Amino acid sequence: MDKALKTKKRSTMNTFVLVMFIILGFYVLSFVLPSGEYTRIDGAVDPDSFHFVEKSFVNLFTEILGRVSTAAASSGTLCFSMLIFGGSVGVISATGAFDRVFDAVISRFGNMTIIIIPVLCYLLGICGAATVFISTAITLVPIMVMLCKKLKLDNAVAVGLAYLGPWIGFMASPINVSTTATAQSIAGIPAFSGFGLRTVMSVIFVSIVAAFMTWYCIRIRRDPSKSVMEGQSIYDLEIGGDEEAGDVRFTWKHGLIFVLFVGGVVFFAIGSKMWGYGPSEMAGIFFIIAIFSNLLVGKSLDDCFKEFVKGGQNMVSTVQIIIICSLITSILSHGLVIDTLVYYISKPLQYMPRALAAVGMFIANAIINIPIPSGSGQANVVMPIMAPLSDVLGITRQTAILAYQYGDSFTNLMNPCNASFVGALAMAGVSFKKWMKFITPLFVIFLIPIVISLVYATVTMWA
Repeated sequence: MDKALKTKKRSTMNTFVLVMFIILGFYVLSFVLPSGEYTRIDGAVDPDSFHFVEKSFVNLFTEILGRVSTAAASSGTLCFSMLIFGGSVGVISATGAFDRVFDAVISRFGNMTIIIIPVLCYLLGICGAATVFISTAITLVPIMVMLCKKLKLDNAVAVGLAYLGPWIGFMASPINVSTTATAQSIAGIPAFSGFGLRTVMSVIFVSIVAAFMTWYCIRIRRDPSKSVMEGQSIYDLEIGGDEEAGDVRFTWKHGLIFVLFVGGVVFFAIGSKMWGYGPSEMAGIFFIIAIFSNLLVGKSLDDCFKEFVKGGQNMVSTVQIIIICSLITSILSHGLVIDTLVYYISKPLQYMPRALAAVGMFIANAIINIPIPSGSGQANVVMPIMAPLSDVLGITRQTAILAYQYGDSFTNLMNPCNASFVGALAMAGVSFKKWMKFITPLFVIFLIPIVISLVYATVTMWA
């Protein structure tokens, strides 16, 4: 147990150190870059309105160190909700439901349980295409960690299962309201047009994820030394589980609790899309499920409280990461350099040859996505610039939107400025360094269909 805790702390600390270096880098950048602004009309920028303004300097102590409390306050609802969510998961997992359900499945299917990996990738990829489980993927992390523990897989796989399917399905989605429809509306073309190519690319991307994840899982099960976790045991992270229930058989109560938990995840994901559910609703849903689960198995309120506190403690590092990451946006915003970055990055595109223009737009959007991780937020900043620029470059606006979609999503899963994702890594005990080791081969593979599809769209004048 002591070794496990040390491993967990080391992984978390690596992430903290990385984020602090990134904050320092952006702080220096805020001095190097001149301050500038675009004029905004109804949230979208006027592409011809960029102008430099008086330099806004970010004071190290008052604006960084002093803004920690401000950042904590701005993300307070999310952070408090994550603590409640963690406590609730702790109570639910202590019932033994996850252990018993996973044990029953493994006992029934044996080595064939590896099929779970591609099935989950495709299922969650479809959800991602429908913009379900994008902002709520963090709710999947605890159950994926426990599943991977049973399957003798590392926690990088757990994060991959929770995030890769939804977010890659999201990347080229033809029915994505927050990116596809928003960008098309700004560019002045019909919403959800270009359905065919986007559907084909979505299938290709999710299939690549499913193949990669399955290959990696088979590889580390045959030889655990191939794991990117560098010797971290699958038992090093204690998210939950009933360690004392080894002799307990699967009962209908365990099945009901498991169904309620999964139902809670699905209900919240749908609610976030249809009714605007946020962190508060997430916490409330799982708190109710936790109380009911505890009563169902007949555990005392004292035991319930102890497990709730223990589960909340497991979320502390996640909350800390979320607060610290929020400082990055604060620095760039106060220094008035976000618009300057967009201006400098987009300007060279007008000199690129037509065949490479769309690829250049993809690269530009991938870079811009780092300081602006919000898909709709990025659309309102870049599409008023990229749409008329595509006319000048001789490519269709539909192609420019596809390049934006790729760029917006490509760096989401390696973006240290994405507070919720980095927080999910901390939740699973996966350092950012180890995650990058895991994800880099996959994203190198992604570049091939991305470039091919963008060149195809450019050559055929896809509309």
